[in-house]
Amino acid sequence: MIRYGFINTKEKIKLLILYSLLLLPFYVDFETIIQICTLCDNGFGYFEFKEAFNEILKTKHIQKTTDEKFTITEKGKEAIELFQNKIPYTVRKSAQKFTIKVINSIHQNVKINTHIKYIKNDKIMVILSIDDTFCIEMKATNQIQAKLIEQSLKENAKNIYRTILQSLYNDKNT
Repeated sequence: MIRYGFINTKEKIKLLILYSLLLLPFYVDFETIIQICTLCDNGFGYFEFKEAFNEILKTKHIQKTTDEKFTITEKGKEAIELFQNKIPYTVRKSAQKFTIKVINSIHQNVKINTHIKYIKNDKIMVILSIDDTFCIEMKATNQIQAKLIEQSLKENAKNIYRTILQSLYNDKNT
């Protein structure tokens, strides 16, 4: 079968896997990784992907947890930082787009916490946290302002998180 795409060698597949994992703020399963990568480019098939994936797992560019989830290692981060420009710009942008979609779908049922923390010298902090992946602390000048900030953060948590992610993943190397 003839495939059309930019990612058509094992080395480029490995780089795409590493790049995609670099964008994810948490461990993910194999199916999620292959979903992101195959949505980005049509130049490879499942068996080529699986072979490249197993090789970078073996070389410790990625690691597996006991619950069959994967993340990039420091070795993998160093490699992708050196070679990410070998991945075409359009594929990197697609990886960013699909990674954000995956993150958003995973975070549909996230635990959002907000609370007000009183610190010495009459300082007030409002804290928003989303599971264990994200936390914002904001100063408030008084208790009324703190309550308003807390309410606004809670109501807009997912949009705030999505906006920050999109800003962080905006490709600065182009």
